[in-house]
Amino acid sequence: MPTDKTDDFKIPSLKLNKIVEKELRIELLDYNATLTQTSVHALIDGASSYTHTEELLREARVIATIPTGLETLWHLACIGADEAWVSGWYVSISRISKIHPNTDDDVFTVCRLFPTGLSSTKEGELMYSDWHSRSIYVVRNEKTEKLITVPTGWFPDRLCCTRSGDILVSLSKKDHKKPQKVICYQGQRVKLEVEKDEHGDLIFAAGSNSLYVAGNNNGDICVSDANAQRVIVLDKTGRRVRFIYDGSPVTSRTLSFGPHHIVTDSLSQIIVAEPGVGCIHIIDQNGYFLRFVEKTNLSYINGLSIDSKKRLWIANGETKEVMIFQYLN
Repeated sequence: MPTDKTDDFKIPSLKLNKIVEKELRIELLDYNATLTQTSVHALIDGASSYTHTEELLREARVIATIPTGLETLWHLACIGADEAWVSGWYVSISRISKIHPNTDDDVFTVCRLFPTGLSSTKEGELMYSDWHSRSIYVVRNEKTEKLITVPTGWFPDRLCCTRSGDILVSLSKKDHKKPQKVICYQGQRVKLEVEKDEHGDLIFAAGSNSLYVAGNNNGDICVSDANAQRVIVLDKTGRRVRFIYDGSPVTSRTLSFGPHHIVTDSLSQIIVAEPGVGCIHIIDQNGYFLRFVEKTNLSYINGLSIDSKKRLWIANGETKEVMIFQYLN
């Protein structure tokens, strides 16, 4: 009959030693560990100092304001350092200048009503989307060329040209009952479609709010989905979700998160507009919250763009002006 050895087994004792108010040491045989309580603010500060070589200003400051002369202001795209394209509920798109505010330079589009998206290519050429013709157009040498026609049954909304030259376009159905998607074009060729993740689940929600898109330096695809109340960042395959930002990294929210316009800068920081609360969120490429940009007159944010001098341009839909912010040292 086997001998019962359980009486010879001794359970090791676990020692808990409180070292200081926010530190706890655990000892088990020859093993020990120290747990330290910290705050979300401390984690954020640590991540910020580690991941960025240029510091954010403690408070972003307005360095210029440009009147557009438009009655409605809905889209904005920088050209170089001192100029930008702007548009509203018109068939035309206007060029504004920080140096020459009274410049009158309009491009008449082929849109039946107005452009649904606005961007500029790496070469500074104007690019816009037209919902009714389901097409993307580019203006070269003062001539308008049809660049892309999106798949049948889909309509183009927002768009952006990435630093690699690819074009990201958000698409929706006419009745908004089907979840939206994003297509990445390389020239006129479909490079990839962003609709389902690596598990086959739909990434975006159905709803009346358009998806806003931006490409990052590392190839990530950044999407504001106000219908799902979140920002989704995917890797360059468009199938793996790297992280989701819900707008509440530090404090609890009383209103649902409503992200809209989104851009990225040379440091790979992701900048998101939340018009409902007049606020700009800045997060790093890994989803760490960095800073809010809050101004009392930012309640109608209708466009974001970054110029070649790393300044943030914001379209103010209430005043119909474009504000230029310095937010980096």
